[in-house]
Amino acid sequence: MIIILYDSESEEIHRIALKIRNGIQGNCELMALNNISFSLLGRADTIIFGCASGFTPGLSYRMLQFMDRSQDRFLNQVWKNKFASAFTIDEGSTSMKTLEDLFAFACKHSMIWIPQGHLAENEGSIRPVGTTVNSNKSYLGCISILHDTDLTAETFGRRIGEQTRRILNIRGG
Repeated sequence: MIIILYDSESEEIHRIALKIRNGIQGNCELMALNNISFSLLGRADTIIFGCASGFTPGLSYRMLQFMDRSQDRFLNQVWKNKFASAFTIDEGSTSMKTLEDLFAFACKHSMIWIPQGHLAENEGSIRPVGTTVNSNKSYLGCISILHDTDLTAETFGRRIGEQTRRILNIRGG
C-alpha cells in the first residue's frame, strides 16, 4: 500500500496529491497531516511526503509538527526499509530545500528513497506533444506546477507505483 501523507492546508498540495494518486494506479491512500493514522502508516509499503515550503525555505509548520510527533518511530526504526519519496509545488528556490528536508527526514528513519526518475520524458521521447514533465529538472523528488499541460505529478505517481510493485515482487511481498 502507498500512502500520500500531505499538508492538506494547501489547496495546491492537495491537487498535486490527487494527480500523484491518479498516476499510481494501485492501492493508494491519501492522508492529511491533520488526520494521521500511525497504524496505517505502519502498514504502508511506501510513504510519499508532501507539503508546500514554509515562510522560510524548507517545510511547512504542520509537516514539522508531524516530524516531531514521529520521534518514537525514529527511535524504534519503525519505518526502516519502507520506501519514501516527496513532492512539493514549484515555488522557486525554496522547493528544492523542501525536498531536501523531506529526504533527510526519510533517511533518518532508514527509509529507501525513490527519486523522480524522469530524464526520458524531459527529452520529449515519450510524453504527449504540448505537455511538460519535470520542466524544472528536479531529480530528488516531484516539484510540480499546477497547469493542465504539466504531467509531472501523474508521471511521478506512475513511477512510484511501478517501483513499489517491482521491489515488492523482488522481495516476495
